[in-house]
Amino acid sequence: MSRLVTHVTLAFVPLSEAWMYDVITAPVSYAARVLTPSRENEAEFPFEHVALLDPRARRGSPLWFHDNLHHRLGWPRTPANPWKRSLRQLAGPSTLFHAHYGLVGWHVVDAGLSPTVTSFYGFDASDVQILARWGEAYRCLFRAGAAFVAEGPAMRERLLAVGAPPERTHVIPLIANLEGDWEPPSLETDLPTRVLMAGRLVEKKGFVEGIAAFGAARRAGADARLLIMGAGPEEDRLRLAVRSQGLEEHVDFLPPRPRDEFRDVVRSCQLIFQPSRTASDGDAEGGAPTTLLEAQALGRVVVATDHADIPNVVDPGAAFLAPEGDVEALAAGLIRALGTPDEWPSRGAAGRRFVETHHSRGHVATLLEQLYDGVAGNEQRPRRSSGSTTGW
Repeated sequence: MSRLVTHVTLAFVPLSEAWMYDVITAPVSYAARVLTPSRENEAEFPFEHVALLDPRARRGSPLWFHDNLHHRLGWPRTPANPWKRSLRQLAGPSTLFHAHYGLVGWHVVDAGLSPTVTSFYGFDASDVQILARWGEAYRCLFRAGAAFVAEGPAMRERLLAVGAPPERTHVIPLIANLEGDWEPPSLETDLPTRVLMAGRLVEKKGFVEGIAAFGAARRAGADARLLIMGAGPEEDRLRLAVRSQGLEEHVDFLPPRPRDEFRDVVRSCQLIFQPSRTASDGDAEGGAPTTLLEAQALGRVVVATDHADIPNVVDPGAAFLAPEGDVEALAAGLIRALGTPDEWPSRGAAGRRFVETHHSRGHVATLLEQLYDGVAGNEQRPRRSSGSTTGW
C-alpha cells in the first residue's frame, strides 16, 4: 500500500493561505488527500483528492461561526467537535494525518485519529482568548499528537510556552514560489518608487504604523507611492490613517489578487514593506508573512520589523529591519531603502539566493517527508488521561 497523508484544514484554499497548497502538494513520496468543510478557489488551486466534511461545519455556517469565532467572547468553556463522526467516516487507510492549525489538530485527535502532525500558524498559538478557551483541548492535543510544526524558531518557542512537548516540536519553513523568471527592481527614476504592503487588513500586520512611517518618509523628501493590497476589518481604520496623514494622493488600496496577479503587482514595485507587530489580543504572525518569501523570490527589497520569525526568513543583505512598533525606525528604514536604488540589484539577488537555499520546494518537501517517516514509524495510539474532555 502506498504511503498516504491526509490533510485536514478549515478551508482549502483561501487566497490568503496559498502557502498551504504548497505544503500539501510538495512531498513526492507520500500521496496526499484533503478533508475540509469548505472547498474554495478550486480553479486557482486544483487538486483532485478533496473530500468535504460535515457540511454543517463549513466555513461561515452557524456551527463554524460558533466554534471558530465565538471563542473570542470566551464561551463556552469546552469546544465542540462537529467533525468527529465525519472525520471517522472519511479517515480511511491513512498512514498519518496532518492538521493545519492547532484548533483543527484537536478536532483530529479528538476523533481518535493517529498519528497526527499539527502545524500551527500564528493566532492559534498567540490569541489570548483562544488560549484561554482551548487550554484543556490543547493539553489533550499535546499529549496525543505525534508531532507539532512551527514555521521558525520564534514560533517554536511560542508553542513550547503554551505546552507543546519540546521533543515532538519541529521547525519546518514554508515554501517560496520560485517559479518563473525574476529580475531586480527597476532603477528607473522618472516615476515615483512603488512600495507595497500586502496581507489581510488586520491589526497584527502593522499597516497603521506602516502608513505613519510612509508619511514620515514622504515628509522627509522621499518620492514614493504606497500600494496597500488586501481586505479585512481594519480597512476603514487604514483609510482614516491615510487621510489623517494627508496621503490620499500618494496611496492606493487594492483588493486581494490571485497568486499570479499578486506576483505581477510585486514585480511592479521596488520595495516590499511589512511592518508586522503583535496585536492587542496577542495575535501574531505564524512565524513570518509569506509575502516576504514571495518578495525575495522575485528579487525585491524588503523593509520590515523584527517581529516573530521575520529575521529568520529574510536575508540580512536583502532587508532593512526595524523594531516592531517603532514608527521612527520604520521610516528610517524606508528612507534608507528608497535613497539607495544602486543597492537594489545586489539586495534583490541576495534575497533570491536565500529563499532558493532555505525555502525551495524540494528542501521543504524533504523536511516534511523526514518528519512523516519518523511519525509513521513510531505510531502510538492516543493515551487516555484523567480529566480529558475528549471522550476517549
